Amino acid sequence: AGHDAAGAPLASYYGLGWSGRPPDGGVNAWHSGLISGPSTLLVRRADGLAWAALFNTDRTRDGRVLSNVIDPLIHRAAAAVAAWPAGEPLR
Repeated sequence: AGHDAAGAPLASYYGLGWSGRPPDGGVNAWHSGLISGPSTLLVRRADGLAWAALFNTDRTRDGRVLSNVIDPLIHRAAAAVAAWPAGEPLR
């Protein structure tokens, strides 16, 4: 996963239930899902940040998938944090 037939890296890819995008030095991985009603988004970034978003509906009133709406907003909010509290590293 992650490379085309010629061996060149892909901008993003899917494998074993996860989508991935290789930024410099690691992989951002995410999985989203929806059924008629609830929807979810789970993200683990290469920098160690991780989050989950759960919704009690699958789309906005104008038909947009909620995980696609919230994902860039959370990335932007995380990027705006100057210093995170110390904690245990992800394993």
